[in-house]
Amino acid sequence: MKIVRIVILLVVLAGIGIGLAWWWQRSARYPSTDDAYVGTDVLSVAPQISGQVVEVAVSEGQLVDQGQLLFRIEDRTFRNNVESARAELEALTAAQRAAEEALQAAEAQVQGAEAAEIAARAALQRTTSLVASGDLPRARLDEATSTEAQARAAVNAAGAQRASARSSLETLRGQLVGAQAAVSNAELQLSYTQVTAPMRGRASNVSLPVGETVVAFQPLFSIVRAGHWWVDANFKETDLPRLRPGQPATIEVDMLPGVELSGRVSTIGAGSGSVFALLPPQNASGNWVKVAQRFTVRVLLDDPGVDLRAGASSTVTVDTQGEVAEPGTPAGEDAPPALASGGDGGAVGDAVATGALPGSAGADMGAPSAADGPAPGATGATGTAPGAATGAAAGAAVGAAAP
Repeated sequence: MKIVRIVILLVVLAGIGIGLAWWWQRSARYPSTDDAYVGTDVLSVAPQISGQVVEVAVSEGQLVDQGQLLFRIEDRTFRNNVESARAELEALTAAQRAAEEALQAAEAQVQGAEAAEIAARAALQRTTSLVASGDLPRARLDEATSTEAQARAAVNAAGAQRASARSSLETLRGQLVGAQAAVSNAELQLSYTQVTAPMRGRASNVSLPVGETVVAFQPLFSIVRAGHWWVDANFKETDLPRLRPGQPATIEVDMLPGVELSGRVSTIGAGSGSVFALLPPQNASGNWVKVAQRFTVRVLLDDPGVDLRAGASSTVTVDTQGEVAEPGTPAGEDAPPALASGGDGGAVGDAVATGALPGSAGADMGAPSAADGPAPGATGATGTAPGAATGAAAGAAVGAAAP
């Protein structure tokens, strides 16, 4: 009977040991956290002009498409501004046409005056010759000289009139550009009276009644983007050495019991949550207690096929030995190589134990140089990566046994 009890005790202890070993290896390969929340783009909707709301075309929770009308602001004043700007533009356009015709007439007058001046100059030369020969009296020379001076003065006057017409045309052209800009601005202000959805999503926090006076650029409600979801999971810093962008992950959302979603690690936060806090901790003074920090790891979801909600609680589990691929890329397609790290002792140990790495590689992994960072065995010994010590020992053993 005593032997039976000892056997049972040994079996129980062996089972507990096997279970603990299995749990230890699983936690090393599959780091998990329930400090994770579903996220997506949330855009605040605000008018670009002030005015009174005359129509609300959206309700709370309604799914809207990009470009769909959300609400409309009283537009009579803006329509009047458009009509006034267009009338001013038409008047300036007509004035420009008249100025162009006046310039053409001035050009013709200059040409006529120049032709008359040429004729008067030729007549003066002939008269001068005849008077010098005595064929004509001196009075005819004075008459020809006066005619030539009058023609020259007419050319100057026509030139001045042409310059004035050209100046008036240039002024009108500048005014016409300003009038066109005024029309465009008035039409733009009129378009602002109809507020449309900038993207496809669900309207949230809608409490906008008809008749409400809104102020420009004051947020009224939000649009939660649909079809593009991610999860921000806050992993402990001891899990980071095993996490890489592109690793596959499974997500369980509390609001969807029994549904398991898939995704891939997209980015790993560059700082812990306390670094970006409004009042960061001051560890240089007073009593200090070391607390494991958490870093935000963003996991992009594949097409979930279900209706999610921003901010929903979830549990994220990452497969640190799964096939690495770009987030949003199916496994096996354009998968980038995994990034190496001296701290991934658990992954190295599993790879060596299964024969995925040759003996020399295992020996190299088991004892990296000081320049490569902390050794996997040392990392596992401090508890920062479960399974790292086992991985380092296995790597060293296989490396030593290799020919």
